[in-house]
Amino acid sequence: MTMKHAYPEVADETPVVTWTAVDSGLWVAKSGGEFAGLAERRWGSCFSVTDGIGRPVGEYPTLREAQESLVHRVEAGPPA
Repeated sequence: MTMKHAYPEVADETPVVTWTAVDSGLWVAKSGGEFAGLAERRWGSCFSVTDGIGRPVGEYPTLREAQESLVHRVEAGPPA
């Protein structure tokens, strides 16, 4: 016998972050249509990341690590 449970559909609330290269060495992130932050190449040695209100997130050796750091920040939500 198979039992079926009727659960209301739960929307995936994980924020989606999209990245756009807007200039050489500059990528802008958006989440939910809103500005979420940016990643910027610094002197060819690292990538600096700031969040949607200009707070530093960190510096990373690769673009991928830089972008992932902001994605994690967005997923965590605003600081308490």
